[in-house]
Amino acid sequence: MNSRTYNWPGLASYNETDSHIFFGRSAQVAELCRKILSSRLTVVYGASGSGKTSLLQAGAYPELRQKGYLPIPVRIDFPEKKKKIAPLIEQLEKKVKSECKRHNIEIEPSTTPYFKKRGRKLTAWEWLRKNTYKKDGAEWQPVFIFDQFEEVFTLGKNSGGIEDFLLELGDTAEGFLPDEVSTFIEAFD
Repeated sequence: MNSRTYNWPGLASYNETDSHIFFGRSAQVAELCRKILSSRLTVVYGASGSGKTSLLQAGAYPELRQKGYLPIPVRIDFPEKKKKIAPLIEQLEKKVKSECKRHNIEIEPSTTPYFKKRGRKLTAWEWLRKNTYKKDGAEWQPVFIFDQFEEVFTLGKNSGGIEDFLLELGDTAEGFLPDEVSTFIEAFD
């Protein structure tokens, strides 16, 4: 055992740089990663202060990276009261670009004609399929980790556009083809 002394972070969470001192939960980390990689949606819930964020940040994030996945931490930005929430695509794109820059991962846009003929902004569903993420020749797969998602039901309830935001998030998470994309594809053929 190392003779260095490590401080317990108290109420703060362990983060990814603390993974070397985050121990005792390897079985939980392995199970969580297995669930994340085997399903479209995994929900981690528990009492406040039970270590959910530490489990993700110091446990699952490094494990996912070792397997070629890019954890994208997302905390939804809510506007001031009664203002419209920023579209899902804007919020995800900002987080993806930030994480790719932080980890030296290149975003390579698709050259597929479909994406060149778009006359409107892409949906989140399209944007996620449009790009490839590479580092040192290896392809990385983004995995979105929404933290404090319960805020959608508290802070988000007074935000304009929250229904459309949640509908697009649901379609994207479930892999459903959004109606506007289906219409475009039919016209594209």
